[in-house]
Amino acid sequence: MLIEFPFLACELTELEREDVENRHHPHFAKSFPKGIRVDRTVCGLGVFAVRKYREGARIGRVRGKIFADPDYSSNYCIDAGGSMSLEPAAPFCFLNHSCEPNCQLLNYIDENEWDDTLRRKLAFERANRPQAKKFAGTDAAFGVELWLETLRDIEPHEQLTIDYAWTEDRAIPCLCGSPKCRGWIIAEELLEEFLASRKTRKYSIAGR
Repeated sequence: MLIEFPFLACELTELEREDVENRHHPHFAKSFPKGIRVDRTVCGLGVFAVRKYREGARIGRVRGKIFADPDYSSNYCIDAGGSMSLEPAAPFCFLNHSCEPNCQLLNYIDENEWDDTLRRKLAFERANRPQAKKFAGTDAAFGVELWLETLRDIEPHEQLTIDYAWTEDRAIPCLCGSPKCRGWIIAEELLEEFLASRKTRKYSIAGR
């Protein structure tokens, strides 16, 4: 089935179509960057460059819905500071993990501006939109300004990746295939302790 969304470049399976429709935010359609496309990878869908990007380039702003619940969690949510999480909209909800990523996510709202009232005020001023109040429940309403930036030069048709840096409770085996693959999708600083705990549990179970 061919999806007519402006950011997709491939024919999708039924499962992929459902994934796209479940995570597509129509009110952000006009803000999709023109320099990227979404296409199939060995791990489902991914985001690809359609032109060359230099190191440090801003590819696009990551939009989505904000959840102010500290216990909120999903497969794709992003830490937005404090107790908030951002559920990203397409196309950046399709960013895949790599242990050797070529991109990173940066929040342009300074930590000192994390007061709720100030965050909203700054977000509205930066958006310069009189209708900003219509964005209640989205990133603009909470002052989150998250951007995808390149960590190195990127060539056309190269997949854009980030380091998910998950915590131990969310870690799963990694299939990124990079020379520096950690074997697990987990924050690098947590890997050693995580592997040690898995080894301890393995011996404990074997010794019963």
